This record gives sequence, structure tokens and C-alpha cells, in this order.
Amino acid sequence: MGSGTQWRQRDFRLFVTDVASGEVAFIGTIREEARNPGQTTPAVMALRLKVVNRQIAEIETFVVRNDRAAANIEKLGQPNHLFLQTIPEGERASRADLISHNEATNPDSQCAGYAVIRKNLRRRAAYERSWSHV
Repeated sequence: MGSGTQWRQRDFRLFVTDVASGEVAFIGTIREEARNPGQTTPAVMALRLKVVNRQIAEIETFVVRNDRAAANIEKLGQPNHLFLQTIPEGERASRADLISHNEATNPDSQCAGYAVIRKNLRRRAAYERSWSHV
């Protein structure tokens, strides 16, 4: 995240909470403190947190530092209303179906690769925890 970096949330923001998995995500526009004091730079940010036992276990961030991209997203004003609706439980697709559909419609999808990376990172973290007491 960088030493001394400060972000201020802007107009466009979307929060997604998955209580069952203990995860929350944010996609929105931010103002990032610039190199010159008192100046800020618009950016787009995606953030994911995973909480385990009331502690943050994982953090992922993705920041696009592009004035035009941030301005275009802010022109939308707010997320599409469809993103804000709760899908009735009986109409929801399973996670496996969503991944399968994504892989079938996007042959270059990194979804499968991303899952492997996350699994390997979790294994490494568990391994490191097992040796932390030695």
C-alpha cells in the first residue's frame, strides 16, 4: 500500500459483502495523495478483505491511476441498479456454476489460475504459521 499513502473515497462506490465466506469488496473512485502536498490524483480502486475470527486474514488491492478512467466511472454517478439488488436465494447460481460459465465463455480466463494461486498462498501461510512457534 505504500508508506504514507492516503486515500479519500470519492463519488462512485460499490460494496459487496459475502457473510458466508467472511469477505467484503469495494470498487470505487478515490483521490490519492499526490507527490506535491495538498494535491490529489483521481484513481479507481478495487479492494477485497477476508475476515477470519474477527481479524483480517487477506487483503487484495488493485489501483488504476488514470485520470480519465476515474472521471468516466464518476460520470456514472452510482453503480447500475442491478448490482444493488439482492437475488432471491432460489434464483442464485452456485459458485461452481459461475466459475464454469466464466471459463466456458472466456477461454483466456484467469479464474482457474487465480484459484490455484490463492490455494498455494493459503498453504504457504498455514506452513509459516506452523513454524512460527519454533
